Amino acid sequence: MKEKIKITSLKNCKRIPEVVDVHMASFSSFFLTFLGKNFLKYLYCGFVKHPGSGLFVAVNNRNQIVGFLAYSDDLSGFYKFLIKQYLVPFVWYGGCACLRRPKIFFRLLRAFRYPSDAKREESYVELSSIGVLPEISDSGIGKRLIQVLKQKTDWKKY
Repeated sequence: MKEKIKITSLKNCKRIPEVVDVHMASFSSFFLTFLGKNFLKYLYCGFVKHPGSGLFVAVNNRNQIVGFLAYSDDLSGFYKFLIKQYLVPFVWYGGCACLRRPKIFFRLLRAFRYPSDAKREESYVELSSIGVLPEISDSGIGKRLIQVLKQKTDWKKY
């Protein structure tokens, strides 16, 4: 029997640790994963709290998050919001990552310049991150998350 999956929008940060676990499983060797779970908790909580952004989750019938999609319609504003709200934790976790791998220092510096680089005049929605647990990655959950994003953001106006 195929498991029923419900797609919903997170309205608070209570379940962010589950989103982070899906991210860690989906992107084991990626840069953001290297920055650590705590860094990712602040990042994904930012998508929930920022007014022009959001986080959809795919939840199975056991109420476990098995996939997610993070998006923003104002990426420059989102990054400014993150820096304003979470500068100290981002510097802390970024610094810890630099101690483990000093070569990433310049990459982190570029990330702090990103708010001005991401500024756009036209309307858009950017899919910032999408992940599905590897053991069910061929189940169509990612496609469903993208369909929900299209429906909820009035995709045609972009």
